[in-house]
Amino acid sequence: MAQGTSDESTILRIVRLELSQVSGTEAPARSSIVTCALDQRTLDMLESIPEFSAYEAPNTDDAPYCITRSLDLAAGLGMFAQEDLDMGDLILAERPLAVIPAFVLGGSSKSDPEELFDQLTALMDQHARSTFFALADCHQGPCHALGIFKTNGIGLGDDLVYPDDSSDPTYVGVFNHASRINHSCSPNAVYHFDLQSFCLEVRAIRPIPKGEEIFISYSDSLLRPAKRRQRSLHNYEFCCTCSACANADISDERRASIKSVPSIDLRASPEVIIAISGEQVRLLELEGLQMLGQHVEHALFLVVAHTALEDSSDAAVYEEKVRRWEIAIRGDRANFDNIELAKQAGLRIAAARTNDVTISERSTART
Repeated sequence: MAQGTSDESTILRIVRLELSQVSGTEAPARSSIVTCALDQRTLDMLESIPEFSAYEAPNTDDAPYCITRSLDLAAGLGMFAQEDLDMGDLILAERPLAVIPAFVLGGSSKSDPEELFDQLTALMDQHARSTFFALADCHQGPCHALGIFKTNGIGLGDDLVYPDDSSDPTYVGVFNHASRINHSCSPNAVYHFDLQSFCLEVRAIRPIPKGEEIFISYSDSLLRPAKRRQRSLHNYEFCCTCSACANADISDERRASIKSVPSIDLRASPEVIIAISGEQVRLLELEGLQMLGQHVEHALFLVVAHTALEDSSDAAVYEEKVRRWEIAIRGDRANFDNIELAKQAGLRIAAARTNDVTISERSTART
């Protein structure tokens, strides 16, 4: 599956992963090549996977998006919806052009970055190499390829981290299309890396009308004030002008309210839970923060509370929010068990409340 050269000074191997790819449902399988710098344990883990899922190369003519000039001229190109998208809809599934450990971008690699990137790009085929070097480099430093990675790299999460080894490096990928997606502190899309297909999947996290630009978040500090969020984006060398940053006074206050909400106790009355969690869902949606775990957490609390009050219609509204959040965040591996657990919890509360009323009525009758 892999071929390449060793870089012993950084304990990395520069390899070409040859992965199955199809270009259509009836087309014969062929290989797609991903050039990577991997530590040996990660490479061993990938080698142990019997077969990666077949990947269907995107047909840009049928894609639900297009790449064109962003409305923010300073942002360059951007991705726009070519059709109405609902929460959870798949926008893009794409394999990376190249993958490297994140520590290389931070300058903690012991080797010369130019030498490492020379080896990496030398293993690319001509099309991948030209596509890679067509991406923006906002750093304009001595190593052009390093600048491209710093500008366009997308974190691949924990999927490539060796299990139970906190010292194993996390990885960053650069993509032809996904790396064109611009940042917003109120993103309308989310991404996750699917190891089985070795693809980055981008999905809508809220409805996106046709013609709207698609945004992801480059920051994991979305509940911090706008000035602190900007500092977390300094590696990308741009000033965020999204709606949250443009209206920082209002947005910062809302985000502070989200961050400071007390934890929910299911022993509280359903009415109290609805008051607290209902307000949190409202604020999170006003701020365009549906991607955060707090959104699904409070939606689940509302499923519990409305089920306890035997309000099936409102419970169904929040069930659907949870369902679509799971699909958006986890794709085909979405897990809906929490919905059933929330409904069961609500039914138990409803039964207990009915029992309490019955006991109270009997007590009143005796007196």
